[in-house]
This record gives sequence, C-alpha cells and structure tokens, in this order.
Amino acid sequence: MSRTFSVALTSMLASLLLVFPLLFAHAQEEFPIDVLMDYFESAIIAQDADRIRKAFTTELDAQISLQLVQTLGADTTITSFDLYGYEVTPTAENAWHVESKYSIDARGPNGTWSSSGLSTFIDFEQRDDLYFITDTDLHEALVPVSTAKLFEVVSGFLAFALIPILLLIAFQIWMIYDVVKYQQKDRALWIIIVVLANTIGALIYFFTERRRRVKGA
Repeated sequence: MSRTFSVALTSMLASLLLVFPLLFAHAQEEFPIDVLMDYFESAIIAQDADRIRKAFTTELDAQISLQLVQTLGADTTITSFDLYGYEVTPTAENAWHVESKYSIDARGPNGTWSSSGLSTFIDFEQRDDLYFITDTDLHEALVPVSTAKLFEVVSGFLAFALIPILLLIAFQIWMIYDVVKYQQKDRALWIIIVVLANTIGALIYFFTERRRRVKGA
C-alpha cells in the first residue's frame, strides 16, 4: 500500500513539474508585446496623444499627460520612431515590465535631432481584456536627449572603460620606470617610443628589451 502511494505521489509531482512550465509559457504567449509596441509606435509617429493616453491609468494620465501633449504638439514633427530589442519581465499576475531600446528622428523649433540605442521602459497591467500602462518614461524619449541623460550615458561608458584604461596607464608608467632604471642601450630612444606610442610602445618594449633582459638574468 505504501509503495503504491509513493509511486502515485511521485507521478503526481512529475506531472505538476511538467504542467507548470507549460502554463507559464502559455501565459507569456498571451501577452501581446509586439501588438502593443506597434500600437505605440504608430500612435507616436501620428503624434496622436489622445490615442496614447487611452492606454494610461488615471493616475499616470494625471502625472504625464500634459508633458506628452506638449511634446507631440504642432511644434514637433516626428518622422520616425522605433521600439526594438525589448525584454519582458512578469512582475505580478497580469502585470509586466518591458525594457526597450528606441530610435527617433524628429524636427522641432531648434532644428532636426535624432537618438538611437537609448533605453525606455513601460509597465503594463491587464484589466479584463484590456492592457493599461501604469508607469513609463516613454514621454522622455520623445524630446531631444537632455544634457543630464547624455551625461548619464557617457558616465556609464566611462565607468565601464575606466578600469582597463587605468591598467593600461599603469602598465605604461611601469615600462617607463623600467627603461629609466634598467635600460642601458638606447635609453632615450626607448623613453620616446614608450611615451609617444603609449600602450603600443610599452608593449613593444616589454616583449623585446625587457623580456630579453629578464631571460638573460
């Protein structure tokens, strides 16, 4: 009896493990991300603020509708807008967070401008058969990139590149020190090479003169 119950319980657990991923995948497939993003792309190119606002919750509409209407006003002409490379993350039952890249070409009072490769986000929530936006910074993507946002992008790149840059500078200083202290032949020439050719000059010295000296020691 105990063996039969154990087998039955094992079979039930195995069935649940198979069913849960299928249910989750099915739920994900029902979220029409492509349809929704196409909707907003076409509405933005048409500069139809009312069409976009229909998808806002009441709270969000009160927060950003004025800025959205002003951004899509008569002073601005959006010639192209594209949302791409988006990633969907379920945040709750019937709720999703979407991170997306965007590109835009537009013309305004101060001339033409364009942006590409920057990020925006949209939070969706399903209510009955309708999808509403509960939060987004999409309206900020419809204006020229601010100095603050440009600084944020540049700072992020510099922070990513800072460590290798510092390592290369340290390596070059090390090679200059090595030339001054140990190099007897053509010392002045090697100092010029390492200083003017930067990392390339330092690498040439490291793999020729220094390596030869270390092996001969």
